[in-house]
Amino acid sequence: MGTFFDTFFGRYGVALLEFGAWLVVGLILQQIVNAILRQAAARRHSRTTQAFAAAFRGIIAWSGGLIGFWYAYTHSVALTTSQEAGARRWLVAATILIVTVFLARVIGRFITAYTARESTKIPSSSIFSNLVAVVVYIIGGVAILSTFHIQMTPILTALGVGGIAVGLALQSTLDNLFSGIQILASRQIEPGDYVRLESGEEGTVEDVTWRNTTIRRQTSELVIVPNSVLGKASVVNYSRNAHAFALLIPTTVAYGTDLETLKRVVMAAARETMDSSHYVYKEEEPAIIITANTDNGISFVTELPIIAYNFKAKVTSVFLAALQRELDAAGIKQPLKPLARS
Repeated sequence: MGTFFDTFFGRYGVALLEFGAWLVVGLILQQIVNAILRQAAARRHSRTTQAFAAAFRGIIAWSGGLIGFWYAYTHSVALTTSQEAGARRWLVAATILIVTVFLARVIGRFITAYTARESTKIPSSSIFSNLVAVVVYIIGGVAILSTFHIQMTPILTALGVGGIAVGLALQSTLDNLFSGIQILASRQIEPGDYVRLESGEEGTVEDVTWRNTTIRRQTSELVIVPNSVLGKASVVNYSRNAHAFALLIPTTVAYGTDLETLKRVVMAAARETMDSSHYVYKEEEPAIIITANTDNGISFVTELPIIAYNFKAKVTSVFLAALQRELDAAGIKQPLKPLARS
């Protein structure tokens, strides 16, 4: 056993040391560069710098390991001219792979950082960064094949022949992909919008991927909707109102209540809500609309301007509490039996 290890390390010891040295150098440089980029990102508060720092992770270490492997391999094995040429091709292919991974990362993260800006007109979604990454990987794959002198014409011909079968097999996937692109290109639904689906589900759009759209409910559950379904369904987008959403709160009081007193009481509760709540649009005034005066009671609707639809529950709670206090203070009674909803 000792003779085996002596022979092994005598033959490959230098090569292993070279590989280990280059790998350690790569890891140390990686840590230094990561620290510098993190400090720069924290100092500038720049999404672009943060994206570059995230994309650079591991690249220097991989490069150090690749260089070390090349030195170890060439110094430990006596290569013929053809073997050295083949080894160089593998080295070039590995280098292209590392560069491709880095470019796919950095371009994808730059797109994500750019679309996250409020000033940009491109919606922030992972579908764009994913598509660009696929294109970069395809270009890198073609470059790697070219290093081995593999002709692309037969491959493209085979892809063309099998394209129809692949297209049929991936019909639903392609439908979702192009539906997602159409949804974002139309700018009618974007990440951050609060929407209600035809099925009644509602929440905030988190992301539009190549296959589906994810919507976060107010109760934190995640609703996943295929893009093709979302593209064909009727969707209410509450984030595209001009500046405020009109919250309508229906209420009923006992028959015979003086309407002028009722209006005064309701407006007092509405103004108290406007003053105390952070979710109302204070540039507009609340309103009361009498909707029915029957034997069952007087029905009315209070209109409150709120800054977004998803705050309706919070504002409704504040208003109803204030309204109940005002009604009790004014001696206004509510019907014993609530009106039946139509």
